[in-house]
Amino acid sequence: EDVGNESIWNYLRGLFPFEGPECDAAALEAWFPRLLRVGQLSLERDPGCSFAMAFLADVKVAQAQLAAPGDSARGRRLASEALDLWRGLLDADPLRAPYWGLRASGAQSLVLSFELL
Repeated sequence: EDVGNESIWNYLRGLFPFEGPECDAAALEAWFPRLLRVGQLSLERDPGCSFAMAFLADVKVAQAQLAAPGDSARGRRLASEALDLWRGLLDADPLRAPYWGLRASGAQSLVLSFELL
C-alpha cells in the first residue's frame, strides 16, 4: 500500500534479481508484464516516488538486455524509457543525483548500443 516504503521495492528486487548469477532470464521474462504494471500503478499513485521510478527503470533495462539479440527496436525503446526514468530521478531525488546520473549514463550507453545493431 505505501509505495514510498523502500523495503517493498528491495523485497521485489530480491525475488526477481535483474542481473548477476542469480538472474533467471526465463522467470524474468514471464514476470516482466506484472513487474511493469506494479511500477506503473505505483507511479500513478505517487508520481514522485523515487523507489518506484528506480524499480521501473531497472525492469526496463533488464527487459531491454533480454530483447537485445532478436529485437533491437524493442530494446532501444525500453532502454530509452529507462533513461527517461533515470533522468527524472535527478529531479525527484536530488540527494542521490550523482548515482542517478551514473545509472542514466549506463542506460544511455545501452541505447547507443542498440543504434549500432
